[in-house]
Amino acid sequence: YYAGAQKFETISTGVVITGSDDGDGGAKGDFKFFQTDGTLKIMFDASTSQFEFLDDSKATFGSGDDLQIYHSSNQNYVSVTGTGNLNLTSASSVAVKVNSTEDAIVCNINGSVDLYNNGTKQCQTFDGGLNWQDNKKAEFGNSGDLKIYHDGTNSILKSASHSIAHYSNTRHHFLNADGS
Repeated sequence: YYAGAQKFETISTGVVITGSDDGDGGAKGDFKFFQTDGTLKIMFDASTSQFEFLDDSKATFGSGDDLQIYHSSNQNYVSVTGTGNLNLTSASSVAVKVNSTEDAIVCNINGSVDLYNNGTKQCQTFDGGLNWQDNKKAEFGNSGDLKIYHDGTNSILKSASHSIAHYSNTRHHFLNADGS
C-alpha cells in the first residue's frame, strides 16, 4: 500500500502492480521475469530502457501469437505462424543488410529493387523488366552453362560446354544496330 491505496498484490498466478504515471509515478527500476523453474527469461533493464529476451524467449503478438520474434541459440527469427503476410513498410526505402552495413536487397520507394552480392549491385528491376550491370551475367543451368551478358561494348551469348540450338518454324533474323 501507498498513501492508503493498494499498489502491489500477490495472486495465485503471480503479482499485480497498479498505479498511474503522473509524470513521477509508475513502476521504476529493473523487472525480471522468471519461468516457473526459476530460470530468468526476460528482463526490463531500466538503466538502458530496454527489454532483454534471453535465448528461446519469444515476443509474441496477436491473439493467437501469430507473430513471433525470438533468438534461439545462434539463430534469430521473425516468424509468422498464423495467417497473413509479413509486411515490412517504410516511408522511404527498405533495405535488407548483412553485417549491419552491407546491402543485400534494396527496395527503393517508387522505384527499383536492387540485388547485391558481397556488397556490389548485380541487377535491378525497372519498369520494363530486369537490368544487369555491365559484366554481370545471367546464368542458366546447374553449372551456369549458358551465360548472357554485356561487357560494356559487346553483347554476348555464351555456352561453356554445349552447342547453342535455336528451333523455329520461321526464318531467323540477325540485325545490325541500325536495324539492317
